[in-house]
Parts: sequence; C-alpha cells; structure tokens
Amino acid sequence: MGCGNSTAAEPESKPAPQGGAIPQNRTAQEKMNVPAGQMTVDNAFQQLGLGEKPVINESMAMDQVNDNVELLQDLNNMLFDAIKKDCAEINRSYSESDYFRLWKAAHSLKGTTSNLGIMRFAAVCKAIEECGKSLEAAVAAAGDAPTEDDNRQKLEDERHKLGVYIELLAQQETAYRQHYAAFEKRVLEAAPKKQ
Repeated sequence: MGCGNSTAAEPESKPAPQGGAIPQNRTAQEKMNVPAGQMTVDNAFQQLGLGEKPVINESMAMDQVNDNVELLQDLNNMLFDAIKKDCAEINRSYSESDYFRLWKAAHSLKGTTSNLGIMRFAAVCKAIEECGKSLEAAVAAAGDAPTEDDNRQKLEDERHKLGVYIELLAQQETAYRQHYAAFEKRVLEAAPKKQ
C-alpha cells in the first residue's frame, strides 16, 4: 500500500476487512455513505468527488508558468521528486503511526500540487491531511491505549480509512504521471519551434 506502489490509474473495488465485501451493485449514493472501517478505494474516489475533477487543470498549469514550456518541465521534474520524497514520508509515518509527520507531508504536497493544477492528487492530499489530523487528536485524547472498545474501534476504522486514502494517492500519482506525459507532449507539439 501507499504512494508510488500502485500501477492502476483509477480506483478498483476491494472487499472491506472485518465487515465483508461491499456489494458491487450499490448506487453511487450508497457508496458515498460507507462507514470508515469498510471504505474501499472506489468509495473514497466517489466520496472525494474525484470523478468531477480533472487530473490536471491544464490551463491553470500553463497560467502558473506564463505559458513557458521549459519552466513547466522544470517545475514538474521538481514536483516528481517532491512527490517521491513526501509519499515516502507519508508511508513511513503511517507505518509508525506518526500522524503529525503524516499530515504535515500531505499538507506540503497538497499546496504544491494544487498550485500547479494537479487537482485530484491535491484533493486526496487534503483528505489525508484531515484524516491524519483527526487521528493525531484522537490518539492524543485517548492516550496510548484507548480503554473503551468503541473508541478503539473508531481509531481502527479511521486508520483503515487513512490507509485507503494513501492507496488512492498512489493511484492518483500514477494517473498524474500518465496525464502529464500526454499533456507535455501536446504542449511541446504546439509550441513554436526555435530557429
């Protein structure tokens, strides 16, 4: 699981742990109302409204670089490095249950990607940031060992949801890289040739 480990560009449904599989013939509204502990990548994709967002808002990206193709390429090369670094931090922090470091890395990626018009990726980063903050607060409030089974289950469910978001982030990273390659090719073909 995690950023950089996925090869799929779009969500896929997987059975939910401990609650059985979620029926595949559910309506979009039903998929959006799935409890955190039963969430799948497909549910998260729908809940975050990613289908309505472009992978890359190309006009926004070009506006950010004043239509300078070389600057766009340079920024995206730097972004690819930042994504690799911050996704590694998100995965490491998740495995160590260090939610503060996790949401800080997600926040950093959210800002960078949203400024460059990478809309789906930024939306998933925002969800990871919010979920990380929620878990950080819940763990701090509960102490090291939540005493009530209900509280423990809520923490486990929220952690499961966070894991799903991280898996979705990996898929959106792949989608971004694929879309960016096609976008860059179109931009280069349309750019005036230097003499």
